Amino acid sequence: MKLGQRLRFIRKQNKFTLKDLSEISDLSVPYLSDMERGVVNPSIDALQKVAMAYKISVKELISDVEGLGESSNTNYPEEFQSFLNEYETTYKIENDWKELLLKINFRGRQPNSKTEWLELYFYLKRILSPKEEIIDRKAIMNHMKRQVNGLVKNVIDQYSSTTIPSIDEICSGLKLDLKEDLLQDGLDGMHTGKTIVINSKIQSEERKRFTLFHEVTHYLIEKDEDLISELHEYTFNQEDGYKRPLEALCNFGAAEFLMPSKEFKRLYEKNGLNVQLIPFAAKHFRSSTIAATIQLAQVAPNRCIAVICEKGLIPNDKVPSNSPILTTENKSQNKLKMHVVYSASSPSANRWLAKYTVIPDDHIVNQAYSQTKMLEGETDVPFPGWKERCICEALYNRNKVFALFHLTPPPNPNQMTLL
Repeated sequence: MKLGQRLRFIRKQNKFTLKDLSEISDLSVPYLSDMERGVVNPSIDALQKVAMAYKISVKELISDVEGLGESSNTNYPEEFQSFLNEYETTYKIENDWKELLLKINFRGRQPNSKTEWLELYFYLKRILSPKEEIIDRKAIMNHMKRQVNGLVKNVIDQYSSTTIPSIDEICSGLKLDLKEDLLQDGLDGMHTGKTIVINSKIQSEERKRFTLFHEVTHYLIEKDEDLISELHEYTFNQEDGYKRPLEALCNFGAAEFLMPSKEFKRLYEKNGLNVQLIPFAAKHFRSSTIAATIQLAQVAPNRCIAVICEKGLIPNDKVPSNSPILTTENKSQNKLKMHVVYSASSPSANRWLAKYTVIPDDHIVNQAYSQTKMLEGETDVPFPGWKERCICEALYNRNKVFALFHLTPPPNPNQMTLL
């Protein structure tokens, strides 16, 4: 029985017309008809809606479907073949899974990169082997951070001769190759299999080193099936998938490599919570202000967001669609604007500012930049599409602005001055 035939069989078994199923599942009659006739590959969301209409699981819905176990396809899509080349052995992807992946759409289309194929694979694994639903997104993210912390610690313990490792030691231990190449604007680095590529346009050694460890963390996470599955749990039913939280976790991992959170916490407990701790900690650890920004957020006892902002050109494809700088007149132009380049949130917060979020011209962050000093005051967090009032500390430092957005009151100000 083919997939479409199975869907039709289940519908007839439940004595539903296409119209009945359409009303319950919120899927159109033509789409349901095309699914049953094999004209379209159903999406995961569509299968879930149909299964819910019958009050069964997706696994039950597609059970007894033939043609999934014997693959005769030798002309796979290029990116699918790339996905198999890298992950087939690691995750023991059998022929039935290959055929199932090719028959299911994800977010309305077939995946077009090996990362999206991996995402679809684990998504299917999760819904076909459902676990108890976890709805506390903040708890999930904090748990994933602890998992990343464990991955980083294990790698450091195994391959590094010092507490704060060198990238050469780590890459040698993991058998990763490093190289520089010209990458598209807005892309600092990437990895393909065991090769990490850094954008040759990056001039800052600090940023380059952070990016290298970011990509190492990317590699470690992709090899951890449980962590990838949990990422899917975290982003369940979200249109943009797990890209943003994955990038946040990679940033967190890079910070752990460069500035272990336990060591940073001792520094915070001694000197107090203040945006000035970012350059102070970077100097203390002889490391990255990026890592210090992320680790400052991790030790903060209140709900807060820590960011690094720069004024510069924003790639056209990175400008948010609801950004105030995107108008009919300038839509095709790059703009020199203050924007977020790195962001991290405290464990008690559940939001952060995405890279390339534009800072309004009249914001305290821009004022700190123009006045080249530290400012503090009540302002809005520049979340795209809505606002939230907070206390903001903004510190100008070497052509950047470090900022702390306190969504809840920070610790006693009398304890926030560096020694």
